[in-house]
Amino acid sequence: MLRKAGTFLAAVLVFLVCLGVAHAKAKKVRVAILPVKVKGMPAKVGKDLGRVVMRELRDIGVFRVVPGKVTWRKLKRLRKRKIFSSKCIEKPKCVRTVGRALRSKVIFFMSVSKEEGGVNVSMRTYDVKSGKEVRDSSELASEESADLERATRWVARRVSSPMLTTLAKGKGRLQVNCEEPAADLYLNGKNFGKRTGKSFKVSSGVFDIQVKLEGFESFHDVVVVKPGQKQMVDAELELKGDTRPVEVAAVTPKEPAVEEPQDKEGKKPDLPPWAVFEKKAEPKSQKTEEKTEAATGEKKEAKGEVMPWQQITKSKAYLPDGKKEEEPVKKDETRFYETWWFWTVTAVVVAGAGGAATWYFLLREEDTSGYGSAAINWQ
Repeated sequence: MLRKAGTFLAAVLVFLVCLGVAHAKAKKVRVAILPVKVKGMPAKVGKDLGRVVMRELRDIGVFRVVPGKVTWRKLKRLRKRKIFSSKCIEKPKCVRTVGRALRSKVIFFMSVSKEEGGVNVSMRTYDVKSGKEVRDSSELASEESADLERATRWVARRVSSPMLTTLAKGKGRLQVNCEEPAADLYLNGKNFGKRTGKSFKVSSGVFDIQVKLEGFESFHDVVVVKPGQKQMVDAELELKGDTRPVEVAAVTPKEPAVEEPQDKEGKKPDLPPWAVFEKKAEPKSQKTEEKTEAATGEKKEAKGEVMPWQQITKSKAYLPDGKKEEEPVKKDETRFYETWWFWTVTAVVVAGAGGAATWYFLLREEDTSGYGSAAINWQ
């Protein structure tokens, strides 16, 4: 009787243990990863980053990822039926249809686009039941493969945070160590002050860590804390350039121009690009100036020579004692009354005056003196 009771209790315990394990496994959510959308970069980049996302989601421990071959095969069928397209993710109805076809509860969609400042890596999650967006995140990276993988892991962890907190309930510990005690600690954007090296009891989830100190480059990382886990992070800060004081050179008088060095044979030695010397203008030879004057037809003034328009006074010639300089003979100037036209005008004026006087006297002799009257009557 006792043996039968013991066997029954053992069977019940085994059943409960198996049920607990099955229940624990049932907490994992089946998720699907859509093909990565790539813009401005090779298609191979999208495939490589898609594998990084799959590994990261599996390491988080709360997801069951649909294999890539299964996802590709079912999406191909949906394309033929004109259900799935590049803009399907923007339509809630299409998201629900695709999610049910893949038998997943959550859909991950990632895009990689090349921009002026680098490569933008963004990821969004969608709830299949409602067809709505749950969480989105983006990170800027360089074109190097290591930096692209880093950005991909960070965005995958960020969008997974609410599901991890909900499905894997429990507490863990987080500790960020730094050699600079004056550094400030930021967790998920909140300032915790100078508390590096302290152990925090936190809920399971994803934590965005930043350590900042003036004069140093900021430290940045995104980590996952699972229930019962103690996560240790070592933050290494690097100086921003050279922090030594800048020495100001004293002001010195202007130095003469430096001639370009030459070796013994008169050849110019090979110099580095920064060795630039100022060339002096070489004086032109007399032959060169004569050729230039002949070509242009212009004659330059000789140094010290006085041109005709520059002469102000003319020096007198030297004469022996007792002799005077002969004055130049001046030509007789012609007066106006010695010209022919003057006498012609004068003759015309005199003749006209004589004729007018004669005519006046003739008219005066014909005039009769006395008074008279006349009357005319019309009959």
